[in-house]
Amino acid sequence: MRRGTTLLEISAALLIMAIAVAALVPAGLRYRRRFAVLSAREEMIGVLARARMRAVGGRGARIELRVEPPRARVIVADTVTDMLDLADPRVRVDLGGRRRATLRYDALGIGRFANVSVTFTYGDERAGVVVSSYGRISRR
Repeated sequence: MRRGTTLLEISAALLIMAIAVAALVPAGLRYRRRFAVLSAREEMIGVLARARMRAVGGRGARIELRVEPPRARVIVADTVTDMLDLADPRVRVDLGGRRRATLRYDALGIGRFANVSVTFTYGDERAGVVVSSYGRISRR
């Protein structure tokens, strides 16, 4: 009667596990990039929503977006109310070729700017936000 496992059986089990892990690592990295891009997009949408909320009933608000470093500032009545980094350092932010953009909301929460497109990229993953001239948000 035999007890335990042989070195050959252990080696075979380890080889099968190594092949499985090697197959799953690229998928895990792809999901990591995708979630980083989606997170940056949702942060941007949150900044827009907060600025619009603060603009309503007041004198309006403006959002200053920068590409380097990827940052957004919400300014109400010449006071910075929110300032946050828009993305993971590995995620690139594109404002349609511009380095800066300013979005303005009036006291009714209606946008007063030209359409703005913000794209977030990390490797081959992309996600974006298009803000219409009236302040409506569309995910891309």
